Amino acid sequence: MVFDSSAIYQGYSLNSTLLQGPDLTNNLLGVLLRFRKERVAITGDIEQMFHMFHIDKEHRNFVRFIWFKDNDPTKFLQDYRMCVHLFRNSPSPAVATYCLHRCVEEPCDIDVKYYVTRNFYVDDGLSSYDTDNEALEILLRTQQILRDREKIRFHKFASNSQIVMDSLPPEDRAKDSAERNELHTFADASVKAISAVTYIKVINKGTTYLGFVTGKSKLAPHHGHTVPRLELCAALFATEIASFVENQLDSQIHDMRFYTDSRVVLGYLYNKTRRFHTYVSNRVQRILTNSKTEQWTFVASDQNPADVGTRSIPANELATSSWLTGPKTILDHNQQDSSKYPLLDPDNDCEIKKTVTVVKTNIHHGLNTNMFTRFSTWNSLIRGLSFMRSAIRQKLKLQELSQTKLYQSMEKIVIKSAQFEAYGQDIERLKEHKPVTKGSLLQSLTHIWTVKVCFEKLRRKVETQKIGNLPDFPCKQSPPFTYVGVDTFGPWEVTARNTRGEVANAKRLGILHV
Repeated sequence: MVFDSSAIYQGYSLNSTLLQGPDLTNNLLGVLLRFRKERVAITGDIEQMFHMFHIDKEHRNFVRFIWFKDNDPTKFLQDYRMCVHLFRNSPSPAVATYCLHRCVEEPCDIDVKYYVTRNFYVDDGLSSYDTDNEALEILLRTQQILRDREKIRFHKFASNSQIVMDSLPPEDRAKDSAERNELHTFADASVKAISAVTYIKVINKGTTYLGFVTGKSKLAPHHGHTVPRLELCAALFATEIASFVENQLDSQIHDMRFYTDSRVVLGYLYNKTRRFHTYVSNRVQRILTNSKTEQWTFVASDQNPADVGTRSIPANELATSSWLTGPKTILDHNQQDSSKYPLLDPDNDCEIKKTVTVVKTNIHHGLNTNMFTRFSTWNSLIRGLSFMRSAIRQKLKLQELSQTKLYQSMEKIVIKSAQFEAYGQDIERLKEHKPVTKGSLLQSLTHIWTVKVCFEKLRRKVETQKIGNLPDFPCKQSPPFTYVGVDTFGPWEVTARNTRGEVANAKRLGILHV
């Protein structure tokens, strides 16, 4: 039986008038750490732990309640009093834990006392041991001591050791006969709300059972959200709910599946070729952190139970709606094909970044040295190229050069062209102030250039720094702030305001008056 002990009447509730008592519950993280410490893990449960301990007779009027006589709704109501501690009363955990510790006071086996006082979290006992025999012994001796001293039943044993499980009585083993457990989560959105609902599919000996686990709805934001964005938020909401359910259930989940009726969202999740803007990119990343792409599939809107959570529905229809009863069938999609969910109209989708095509053009510096082989001598090469250059300059009506300048400049062009063809990569690296490539023939010239630079620096004359004359007004007496100097420094990025789920930053500058 569960009491709503926090219900308020005339400004008071039962829990507000009761002392909660000390926190005797072991730290959950510590219990789990010790549970994972050794090779053989065991768990057990105390049957109806709060009901194992009685309330003093003078205190039972605090837990009075009204119910039908003989539990028959056709008979009249009468007053009852609880004789044992009950759930939802604030002192119950402290009282039950204290009484449980009293059960293993001396004389008692040290290892049993340690197991009960250190490795119980309320009514669940978790621990681990090095051998199968040690784990089995602690379960059986703890069960016997609690039964003999206070008639407390310790049962629902489970272990990762088959030897331990086979040695336990069948009636004391944990009942978990399901062959396969699956979570199926549906997502949907409208301009009013976003919604997600989760069901568990249990398969046992050829029989399938589908049951409602949990569902939630949230009001949709009013501004700046398109329907595809809201559908994406619903998909993220679905993964968060499914992760919470998986962490809270004690049973092993063999598979998780997600459904949405938005092909736009499925295109975002299955996309491998395009990039998104920040809003969509962040949420797609968070969705795929809690799920895998192949776990997502399409469901028609009229078969999506999450649709119920995005719109109004009369209360008398909720019990028979698909929200609680679940979908009629769970789709079979073991084999997913990403080509089924392409991006819809990616060129016109404002959430997808535009594709930018970059074309690289390699420009050849100087002349093509292959033409040099057509000339038999150096002089004939330079004369021929000079004649060609002179004709081009005349065609372009440029100023004529003397034969000497034309000949000398043509020699430089030919030499540079040959050098670039042989050492083009090294020349470009030297222009960027980088060392030449490893194995380059120019490496042997590096030390010569270094010595030359050092000699030039050593032979330079001593120079003095030229400083401008200071203005005369700082040296004269004058009233404060007659002359003011201003300087700025920064910028820094600071948090300007908190938005929905994000932080907006702004730049700030400092101004110094001297």
